[in-house]
Amino acid sequence: MNRSRLTRIALWLALAATADANRRHFHLNTAWLPHGVGNSIALILPELTERFLDPPCASPTPDTVTALQATLRAMIVDNPNYSFYLAPAILGYVVSHPRFNIYKGEWAKIRFLGFGLDAIPHGTTAAALSLLIFDTLSELERRLPQTSALVRLVHWTGAHREAFAAFVLAVVSAIWEGGEYLMQQSELRARNYDYGEINMEWSLHDTFFDVLANFAGWAVASCVRRPERRSWPRSRRG
Repeated sequence: MNRSRLTRIALWLALAATADANRRHFHLNTAWLPHGVGNSIALILPELTERFLDPPCASPTPDTVTALQATLRAMIVDNPNYSFYLAPAILGYVVSHPRFNIYKGEWAKIRFLGFGLDAIPHGTTAAALSLLIFDTLSELERRLPQTSALVRLVHWTGAHREAFAAFVLAVVSAIWEGGEYLMQQSELRARNYDYGEINMEWSLHDTFFDVLANFAGWAVASCVRRPERRSWPRSRRG
């Protein structure tokens, strides 16, 4: 068993322990179910992808579908850095454990220039997402045949990859923050609007700094990853 798979197993064990602790502590499905299920699926995605993708095609002239499948296989199945992309988001949930929750209580009161400790998981998750986008675009550009109807779109996106990653990050941030707001409102209704009895902490102030942290992570990823750089050897499996 290789290092990437061992890392995913370790991440899942930490995820499962935190989900169970939050379930027992808050007795609210929103405190454990979305993160527990969503992150578990992400962690087993290499096995699911390998199961449902067609076998690798050795054709010297691949078509668009073959190129897309090969890109998915390279980024998810054969990529030893796959667990690296997931780790910040999963660890960001792990630190919501009732024993060391950085999102509420005493840990949440620690601030620097307006940022709380939650800026760390937000920024690192955004950086990992940006790197995933950069690497995926580079892989797809390399594999897509010049006769493909998508080639001009993919090349244009690759040439503006920082802007494309920023757009994706903005959409993900909006969905994430909107989801947190809805979960908070659901938990408040379930606990008669007692903020001390709920798990999800959300406010416009926190949202502002969360988004700033997200784009700080994007900026770091844009600076450290150059288009010509590669992040993994293609012969290894993830």
